[in-house]
Amino acid sequence: MYLSFEQIKSITVGSANIYCENGLIKFAKATKEQIDAWVATGYGKSVPATTGIRLDFHSNTKSFSFRALSENYRYEILVDGTSILFTKPTCEVDGASIFLDGNEHRITLLLPFHSEGILKSVEIDDGATLIPHKYDCKIMFWGDSLTQGWHSTQDSLGYAFRVSEHFNAESVILGNGGSIFTPNAVVSDYPFSPDLIVVAYGTNDWGRTPSFEQLKDNCKRFLDNINKYFKGVPVIGITPTWRKDLDKPRPNGTFEELVKILNDEYTAHGVYVVDGLTLFPHEPALLTDPVHPNDKCFGIYAENLIPHIEKFIKK
Repeated sequence: MYLSFEQIKSITVGSANIYCENGLIKFAKATKEQIDAWVATGYGKSVPATTGIRLDFHSNTKSFSFRALSENYRYEILVDGTSILFTKPTCEVDGASIFLDGNEHRITLLLPFHSEGILKSVEIDDGATLIPHKYDCKIMFWGDSLTQGWHSTQDSLGYAFRVSEHFNAESVILGNGGSIFTPNAVVSDYPFSPDLIVVAYGTNDWGRTPSFEQLKDNCKRFLDNINKYFKGVPVIGITPTWRKDLDKPRPNGTFEELVKILNDEYTAHGVYVVDGLTLFPHEPALLTDPVHPNDKCFGIYAENLIPHIEKFIKK
């Protein structure tokens, strides 16, 4: 049977908005106010991507299939937490199917983390069960391309998704490639109440914010809004991770000065600080370019971040 819009909505995770337009099912990880705020910085290209959005449910169906808009990027299906299918829809083949044994399994369809995922249809067997997955906690991730999982070969391999799975966490992954601290992106009406917030900016702010005075102000106002709109929610702040060119100063200052500013602001706002330089070894082979981790590195990143999160959320 084809799932109705309401059924798809009931099993969707990580989305601020789901709507149907001309027979297509569309998703947005951010509200219109957030989208406008990120676009206004000039670094909002990745905002439309359906990063972190997934359909997550349990069913005894023997088959599961979906159809998507062919110009979208990549979709991934996990069964009981294991990735079993990775596909890029084309004009000739706009979807995919998997076949199961008829026992109850958890099925997770990850929408594209690097482009806008748009579904045409989702189908399970007639009479099969459809039970939304139950989570143990809620985590909200804010960050740039590293939080988005940029350069991971599969979206399930990014650090934010790996951490979410480890804690069986319902998560929102507000990772946008190229983004910086954007105070106006922290809004009062985001439809998600997290148990923990993880913030990981600074990498792009180093070269894209005109001065460290402006960076400090952006960081302060961002954290002010986090504390205002998510009052009482613990916050973890990750300082920028190791990169191959951190010894080359930017016009606004050095990497060490950048980290000190963020440490000071995090501390002043009661944020638990994680030193990004400790999250993975400083080995060039672990990066796909001067800054982005490869799959192995994202795994190490997640493993080393998990003990910090365990201080706030027990598995």
